[in-house]
Amino acid sequence: AEALAVLAELSADDPVPTYVPGALWRLQAEDLYVHVPQEFDAPLYLQEAGLHIQSRSADQAPIWDIEQVHLDSGTGLLQFNGTVAIDDEDLWQTKVDIAGVGQQIQLNSIYQYVPYSLDVDLRNWLQTGLPAGEISNLRFEWSGLLDDFEYYQERDDGFFRLQAELRDAVVDYYPPDEEDKGWPAIAQLEALLHWENNHLQIRAQEPSVLRMGASGEQV
Repeated sequence: AEALAVLAELSADDPVPTYVPGALWRLQAEDLYVHVPQEFDAPLYLQEAGLHIQSRSADQAPIWDIEQVHLDSGTGLLQFNGTVAIDDEDLWQTKVDIAGVGQQIQLNSIYQYVPYSLDVDLRNWLQTGLPAGEISNLRFEWSGLLDDFEYYQERDDGFFRLQAELRDAVVDYYPPDEEDKGWPAIAQLEALLHWENNHLQIRAQEPSVLRMGASGEQV
């Protein structure tokens, strides 16, 4: 009843509400394109998408209870649940508390799903630093304000933790540019990845190959 009352007051000229109290949302979709031009260069493609989300009643804080979100982009599978506390006045003050798993995620596709306003430096590094390979057995936890993502390591509240396996990966951690020779890329990498806030650790399980030279030959 609460959700219907809010929706009944909307007109075609009103913006899409970020929160509707007492609503239950269920979605199953295929071949879905999501276009947010201020955050992403191109529409985000999802081969399959499913969600089951419920919002709390109007006498409680504006929180989405996420029973499950299932996203299959064709280049990776991600599932997560948790809560999202919406800040209507400033969405970047929204607080997330979610955890999830992923499989068969292509490294060269990850940057496409990182919004520019979250961390543009991270997005740019993901695009150039992870040109090939796959992530499997991914697990992550994320708790904190969206706007504080770059600063969790400096504060008492908020964290981002991720663990995964890298398969046949290429990691170009410090690529060359016009002013610096950079470091050689690592190829054929089988490794365990651990990422917590601003700290990234990659531990190789087998010998890997250093790529040297402008032509990218392996030595």
